[in-house]
Amino acid sequence: MTNTFVLLEPDLLLTEIKKVVKTSLVEYDQEKATRENQQLFTINQISKKLKKSHATVKQWVARGLLKTTASGLISEQAINDFLTNKQ
Repeated sequence: MTNTFVLLEPDLLLTEIKKVVKTSLVEYDQEKATRENQQLFTINQISKKLKKSHATVKQWVARGLLKTTASGLISEQAINDFLTNKQ
C-alpha cells in the first residue's frame, strides 16, 4: 500500500476541505431523510414549488422562518411547518 501526499497552499486546502465537508453533510442529510422517509429540497426547488423568488426563500431561511439541514437542504416537514405557521 502506497501513501500519496499532496502539498497544497493553505487557501486551496481550505477550499478542498470545505468541499469534502459539504459533500459529507449532504450525503448524511440524504441518508437521514431516507431513513425518516422524507424528501429533501434545495432552495431553488422550493422557490419553484412555492412560486417565489430564490431571494425570498433565502430570506425566509436567513430569518429562521424556514428551517434547513446542516447542508442547506429543506425537508418536507420544514416546508409543512413553515406553511402552517405562515397562515
